[in-house]
Amino acid sequence: MLTPTDYYNISADISFHVFFITLFTNLVLIYMTIYKIKRIVGAYKTCIIIASFLGICFQLSDISCHPFFHSYNQSFIYFTLSTWTSKYISELLLLVYCVCYSSVISFMAVQFLYRYWIMTGSRSVKYFDGWKILYSQAYIFLIGTIYSSSIYILGPFDDESRRYLRAEVMRNYNLTVESIAGFVVVAVEDHEESTLRERGEACMSTLIILISIQYMIMIYAGTQMHLKLKTQISTISTSDRSLQKQLFKALVIQVLSPSLLCCVPIIPILVGPYIFTKISFPTGIFVSPFTIFPSLDSVILMTVVTEYRECFRKMLSKNSDSTYEISGRTTKTAISRI
Repeated sequence: MLTPTDYYNISADISFHVFFITLFTNLVLIYMTIYKIKRIVGAYKTCIIIASFLGICFQLSDISCHPFFHSYNQSFIYFTLSTWTSKYISELLLLVYCVCYSSVISFMAVQFLYRYWIMTGSRSVKYFDGWKILYSQAYIFLIGTIYSSSIYILGPFDDESRRYLRAEVMRNYNLTVESIAGFVVVAVEDHEESTLRERGEACMSTLIILISIQYMIMIYAGTQMHLKLKTQISTISTSDRSLQKQLFKALVIQVLSPSLLCCVPIIPILVGPYIFTKISFPTGIFVSPFTIFPSLDSVILMTVVTEYRECFRKMLSKNSDSTYEISGRTTKTAISRI
């Protein structure tokens, strides 16, 4: 029977191997965007590169500390068993991982907004031109900062959480709770009367609200784009209609993949302390799919969008002279080719 430490090691091994896949796929995508698809212009080119770079950063943060979760009754621990550096640095790396995780999700929302504004001809698309794209980077940095700060401020171990989890940590990981590098959420103050703990409640509320906002943006922008496509579908040519369908297919897949891999696994862990009263399990094994998303997102783009698919095929056949046009500035034509 596998022990919690075995689950941790399995999760760490998965992260290590997936890192190289992510590095390869994202670097290939960046290379194709910059050097092969010569006529890709405007903010869309920058968005593709930024998204790929964030994916690599996310994987680097993952293998640097191998974050893990353990759920125990009305609490969970977010921690690492990594021993290559000090406890302080390990906790700092856990916070960096939170910044990268929330940045990947929030940048998905930014991309949806950009595509929606391009399709509708909104003047707001000007905020993606030139240096103004820094506004979007400031947004994802703000989300990442709030996300990690809530854990840093509200998640440190205190006397109550140490007392509550001391035996559990020793039994499962053969470590003292004082020596473990991590953060904790304990849902209740008085476990007999089930009085909600303000620190835990504030931390969970902040994390859930931040992620929910990003998904509300994606759902709203995605729904509006779908409706816009339906009104345009009868007025465009057959070839453009095909490209429009590619776009919608890519959008659906790209919103489902982070949902299934990055959000669905974390929800039971976050709400578990408020639902389950008796549990002792290394739930970090359920968030291992987190590591797959950055590489999968690049693969989706390279396989669903014709220009990238053809470019990749040409690269494999060593015919690298072809270029492909994707415009990131004109409205309807640009969206039809994204």
